[in-house]
Amino acid sequence: TDGKKETATASTTHPEEDEEDDCPICLDALPKNAMKFMRMTCCGKGMHHACGIKKMNSKSMTLKQRNSCCLCRRKIPTDSGSQEFIEQLRHWIKKGKRWSMSLLAQNYENGTGVEQSWEQAAHFYKMGVEHEDVCSMVGLGFLYYNGHGVEEDVEKAKELFMKAAAQGYITAILNLKRIDKAEGKMMPSFTPTLTFCTYCGKAHNPPTTKLNFCSGCRSAYYCCKEHQILDWKLKHNGHKEVCGELKELNKQYQTK
Repeated sequence: TDGKKETATASTTHPEEDEEDDCPICLDALPKNAMKFMRMTCCGKGMHHACGIKKMNSKSMTLKQRNSCCLCRRKIPTDSGSQEFIEQLRHWIKKGKRWSMSLLAQNYENGTGVEQSWEQAAHFYKMGVEHEDVCSMVGLGFLYYNGHGVEEDVEKAKELFMKAAAQGYITAILNLKRIDKAEGKMMPSFTPTLTFCTYCGKAHNPPTTKLNFCSGCRSAYYCCKEHQILDWKLKHNGHKEVCGELKELNKQYQTK
Protein backbone atom coordinates (compact mmCIF):
# COMPACT_ATOMS: atom_id res chain seq x y z
CA THR A 1 0.00 0.00 0.00
CA ASP A 2 1.10 3.58 -0.62
CA GLY A 3 0.01 4.57 2.87
CA LYS A 4 -2.62 7.01 1.65
CA LYS A 5 -6.00 6.72 3.29
CA GLU A 6 -9.20 6.73 1.31
CA THR A 7 -11.49 9.73 1.54
CA ALA A 8 -13.90 9.20 4.43
CA THR A 9 -17.22 10.26 3.01
CA ALA A 10 -19.25 8.95 5.95
CA SER A 11 -17.30 10.96 8.51
CA THR A 12 -18.59 14.19 6.95
CA THR A 13 -22.22 13.10 6.75
CA HIS A 14 -24.81 12.61 9.42
CA PRO A 15 -24.81 8.93 10.45
CA GLU A 16 -28.05 7.08 10.01
CA GLU A 17 -29.40 5.22 12.99
CA ASP A 18 -29.23 1.47 12.44
CA GLU A 19 -32.74 0.12 12.43
CA GLU A 20 -33.67 -2.84 14.55
CA ASP A 21 -33.98 -5.61 11.99
CA ASP A 22 -36.08 -8.74 11.97
CA CYS A 23 -34.89 -11.87 10.22
CA PRO A 24 -36.88 -12.19 6.95
CA ILE A 25 -37.09 -15.98 7.36
CA CYS A 26 -38.24 -16.52 10.97
CA LEU A 27 -39.34 -12.90 11.58
CA ASP A 28 -37.62 -12.88 14.99
CA ALA A 29 -35.52 -9.89 16.01
CA LEU A 30 -31.83 -9.98 15.11
CA PRO A 31 -29.13 -9.45 17.75
CA LYS A 32 -27.46 -6.04 17.93
CA ASN A 33 -24.09 -7.80 17.82
CA ALA A 34 -23.36 -7.90 14.09
CA MET A 35 -21.02 -10.88 14.55
CA LYS A 36 -23.93 -13.09 15.56
CA PHE A 37 -25.87 -12.96 12.28
CA MET A 38 -25.17 -12.67 8.56
CA ARG A 39 -25.41 -9.28 6.89
CA MET A 40 -26.78 -8.98 3.34
CA THR A 41 -24.80 -6.14 1.82
CA CYS A 42 -27.21 -5.88 -1.13
CA CYS A 43 -30.03 -4.29 0.90
CA GLY A 44 -28.23 -3.87 4.22
CA LYS A 45 -30.57 -6.16 6.13
CA GLY A 46 -29.65 -9.22 8.20
CA MET A 47 -30.55 -12.87 8.65
CA HIS A 48 -29.87 -15.45 11.36
CA HIS A 49 -27.09 -17.85 10.41
CA ALA A 50 -29.38 -20.83 11.04
CA CYS A 51 -32.09 -19.32 8.84
CA GLY A 52 -29.57 -18.69 6.09
CA ILE A 53 -28.58 -22.36 6.17
CA LYS A 54 -32.23 -23.42 6.03
CA LYS A 55 -32.76 -21.14 3.04
CA MET A 56 -29.78 -22.58 1.17
CA ASN A 57 -30.96 -26.14 1.88
CA SER A 58 -34.59 -25.46 0.93
CA LYS A 59 -35.94 -27.89 -1.66
CA SER A 60 -38.93 -25.69 -2.42
CA MET A 61 -36.75 -22.87 -3.80
CA THR A 62 -34.89 -22.73 -7.08
CA LEU A 63 -31.12 -22.30 -7.14
CA LYS A 64 -31.61 -18.70 -8.25
CA GLN A 65 -33.98 -18.04 -5.34
CA ARG A 66 -31.58 -19.59 -2.82
CA ASN A 67 -28.74 -17.40 -4.09
CA SER A 68 -30.85 -14.24 -4.12
CA CYS A 69 -31.84 -11.93 -1.28
CA CYS A 70 -35.36 -12.72 -0.16
CA LEU A 71 -35.97 -9.02 0.45
CA CYS A 72 -34.51 -7.11 -2.50
CA ARG A 73 -34.30 -10.14 -4.85
CA ARG A 74 -30.79 -9.28 -5.94
CA LYS A 75 -28.08 -11.91 -6.14
CA ILE A 76 -26.18 -12.18 -2.86
CA PRO A 77 -22.39 -11.86 -3.25
CA THR A 78 -20.89 -15.14 -2.03
CA ASP A 79 -17.33 -13.85 -2.10
CA SER A 80 -16.45 -11.23 0.51
CA GLY A 81 -13.49 -10.31 -1.65
CA SER A 82 -15.47 -9.64 -4.82
CA GLN A 83 -15.58 -6.17 -6.35
CA GLU A 84 -19.37 -6.19 -5.95
CA PHE A 85 -19.11 -6.87 -2.20
CA ILE A 86 -16.53 -4.12 -1.70
CA GLU A 87 -18.59 -1.62 -3.71
CA GLN A 88 -21.68 -2.45 -1.67
CA LEU A 89 -19.77 -1.82 1.56
CA ARG A 90 -18.60 1.56 0.27
CA HIS A 91 -22.20 2.39 -0.63
CA TRP A 92 -23.37 1.70 2.94
CA ILE A 93 -20.44 3.62 4.40
CA LYS A 94 -21.60 6.67 2.44
CA LYS A 95 -25.03 6.08 4.00
CA GLY A 96 -23.42 6.17 7.45
CA LYS A 97 -24.13 2.52 8.33
CA ARG A 98 -21.75 1.63 11.15
CA TRP A 99 -21.66 -2.11 10.41
CA SER A 100 -20.24 -1.51 6.92
CA MET A 101 -17.27 0.36 8.38
CA SER A 102 -16.09 -2.55 10.51
CA LEU A 103 -16.66 -5.00 7.63
CA LEU A 104 -14.52 -2.98 5.22
CA ALA A 105 -11.90 -2.57 7.94
CA GLN A 106 -11.76 -6.36 8.24
CA ASN A 107 -11.26 -6.66 4.48
CA TYR A 108 -8.27 -4.32 4.67
CA GLU A 109 -6.98 -6.12 7.76
CA ASN A 110 -7.02 -9.47 5.94
CA GLY A 111 -6.30 -8.22 2.43
CA THR A 112 -9.59 -9.65 1.16
CA GLY A 113 -10.60 -8.02 -2.13
CA VAL A 114 -8.34 -5.04 -1.42
CA GLU A 115 -4.63 -4.54 -0.90
CA GLN A 116 -3.81 -5.44 2.70
CA SER A 117 -3.32 -2.29 4.75
CA TRP A 118 -3.25 -1.94 8.53
CA GLU A 119 -3.51 1.82 8.09
CA GLN A 120 -6.73 1.55 6.08
CA ALA A 121 -8.10 -1.00 8.55
CA ALA A 122 -7.42 1.43 11.40
CA HIS A 123 -8.97 4.25 9.37
CA PHE A 124 -12.30 2.47 8.91
CA TYR A 125 -12.32 1.04 12.43
CA LYS A 126 -11.88 4.59 13.75
CA MET A 127 -14.77 5.69 11.58
CA GLY A 128 -16.87 2.89 13.05
CA VAL A 129 -15.90 3.84 16.60
CA GLU A 130 -17.01 7.41 15.89
CA HIS A 131 -20.39 5.91 14.98
CA GLU A 132 -20.43 3.86 18.22
CA ASP A 133 -19.97 0.51 16.43
CA VAL A 134 -18.99 -2.10 19.02
CA CYS A 135 -17.28 -4.41 16.51
CA SER A 136 -15.08 -1.50 15.45
CA MET A 137 -14.15 -0.85 19.07
CA VAL A 138 -12.80 -4.37 19.42
CA GLY A 139 -11.12 -4.33 16.00
CA LEU A 140 -9.37 -1.04 16.70
CA GLY A 141 -8.44 -2.27 20.16
CA PHE A 142 -6.59 -5.18 18.57
CA LEU A 143 -4.67 -2.80 16.32
CA TYR A 144 -3.65 -0.55 19.22
CA TYR A 145 -2.61 -3.52 21.33
CA ASN A 146 -0.40 -4.93 18.56
CA GLY A 147 0.71 -1.62 17.04
CA HIS A 148 -0.70 -2.43 13.60
CA GLY A 149 -1.51 0.65 11.52
CA VAL A 150 -1.40 2.81 14.65
CA GLU A 151 1.19 3.50 17.32
CA GLU A 152 1.13 0.74 19.94
CA ASP A 153 -0.92 1.85 22.91
CA VAL A 154 -2.03 -0.85 25.34
CA GLU A 155 -3.97 1.60 27.51
CA LYS A 156 -5.91 2.84 24.50
CA ALA A 157 -6.62 -0.79 23.54
CA LYS A 158 -7.93 -1.53 27.03
CA GLU A 159 -10.06 1.60 26.94
CA LEU A 160 -11.73 0.42 23.72
CA PHE A 161 -12.17 -3.12 25.05
CA MET A 162 -13.73 -1.71 28.23
CA LYS A 163 -16.22 0.33 26.25
CA ALA A 164 -17.27 -2.71 24.22
CA ALA A 165 -17.28 -5.01 27.26
CA ALA A 166 -19.63 -2.62 29.07
CA GLN A 167 -22.15 -3.36 26.32
CA GLY A 168 -21.89 -7.11 26.88
CA TYR A 169 -19.51 -7.81 23.98
CA ILE A 170 -17.99 -11.11 25.06
CA THR A 171 -14.89 -10.88 22.81
CA ALA A 172 -13.93 -7.64 24.54
CA ILE A 173 -14.34 -9.28 27.96
CA LEU A 174 -12.17 -12.17 26.78
CA ASN A 175 -9.45 -9.80 25.55
CA LEU A 176 -9.39 -7.96 28.87
CA LYS A 177 -8.95 -11.23 30.75
CA ARG A 178 -6.12 -12.20 28.39
CA ILE A 179 -4.41 -8.88 29.07
CA ASP A 180 -4.90 -9.35 32.82
CA LYS A 181 -3.09 -12.69 32.54
CA ALA A 182 -0.24 -11.16 30.53
CA GLU A 183 0.11 -8.38 33.10
CA GLY A 184 -0.26 -10.68 36.12
CA LYS A 185 -3.29 -8.85 37.50
CA MET A 186 -4.69 -10.18 40.77
CA MET A 187 -8.08 -8.58 40.24
CA PRO A 188 -10.10 -8.49 37.00
CA SER A 189 -9.88 -5.25 35.04
CA PHE A 190 -13.54 -5.53 34.16
CA THR A 191 -16.56 -6.88 35.99
CA PRO A 192 -19.70 -7.29 33.84
CA THR A 193 -22.75 -5.33 34.89
CA LEU A 194 -26.16 -6.96 34.72
CA THR A 195 -27.43 -4.67 31.99
CA PHE A 196 -26.65 -5.92 28.48
CA CYS A 197 -27.65 -9.33 27.15
CA THR A 198 -24.66 -11.07 25.55
CA TYR A 199 -26.84 -12.41 22.72
CA CYS A 200 -29.33 -9.70 21.75
CA GLY A 201 -27.13 -6.83 22.94
CA LYS A 202 -30.10 -4.93 24.32
CA ALA A 203 -29.96 -3.07 27.61
CA HIS A 204 -32.23 -4.32 30.39
CA ASN A 205 -32.84 -2.52 33.64
CA PRO A 206 -33.11 -4.70 36.77
CA PRO A 207 -35.29 -5.55 38.58
CA THR A 208 -37.65 -5.37 35.58
CA THR A 209 -35.52 -8.00 33.84
CA LYS A 210 -33.15 -10.21 35.78
CA LEU A 211 -30.26 -11.34 33.62
CA ASN A 212 -29.07 -14.93 33.99
CA PHE A 213 -25.35 -15.68 33.84
CA CYS A 214 -23.53 -18.55 32.18
CA SER A 215 -22.74 -20.99 34.99
CA GLY A 216 -19.56 -22.07 33.19
CA CYS A 217 -17.64 -18.83 32.75
CA ARG A 218 -19.85 -16.36 34.66
CA SER A 219 -18.91 -13.76 32.07
CA ALA A 220 -21.92 -13.89 29.75
CA TYR A 221 -25.37 -12.68 30.79
CA TYR A 222 -28.73 -13.27 29.15
CA CYS A 223 -32.16 -11.68 29.40
CA CYS A 224 -33.88 -15.03 28.84
CA LYS A 225 -33.11 -18.74 28.61
CA GLU A 226 -33.96 -18.73 24.90
CA HIS A 227 -31.18 -16.25 24.13
CA GLN A 228 -28.70 -18.25 26.18
CA ILE A 229 -29.53 -21.39 24.18
CA LEU A 230 -29.39 -19.52 20.86
CA ASP A 231 -25.99 -18.04 21.70
CA TRP A 232 -24.61 -21.44 22.73
CA LYS A 233 -25.79 -23.09 19.51
CA LEU A 234 -24.45 -20.40 17.17
CA LYS A 235 -22.02 -21.85 14.63
CA HIS A 236 -20.35 -18.47 14.15
CA ASN A 237 -19.12 -16.43 17.13
CA GLY A 238 -21.30 -18.35 19.57
CA HIS A 239 -20.61 -18.53 23.29
CA LYS A 240 -19.60 -22.20 23.13
CA GLU A 241 -16.44 -21.13 21.25
CA VAL A 242 -15.12 -18.98 24.10
CA CYS A 243 -16.75 -20.28 27.28
CA GLY A 244 -13.96 -22.76 28.05
CA GLU A 245 -11.18 -20.21 27.70
CA LEU A 246 -13.09 -17.68 29.80
CA LYS A 247 -13.54 -20.29 32.52
CA GLU A 248 -9.81 -21.05 32.53
CA LEU A 249 -8.86 -17.37 32.57
CA ASN A 250 -11.12 -16.79 35.57
CA LYS A 251 -8.90 -19.14 37.60
CA GLN A 252 -6.07 -16.58 37.46
CA TYR A 253 -8.02 -14.41 39.89
CA GLN A 254 -9.14 -17.27 42.14
CA THR A 255 -5.66 -18.68 42.71
CA LYS A 256 -3.87 -15.48 43.62
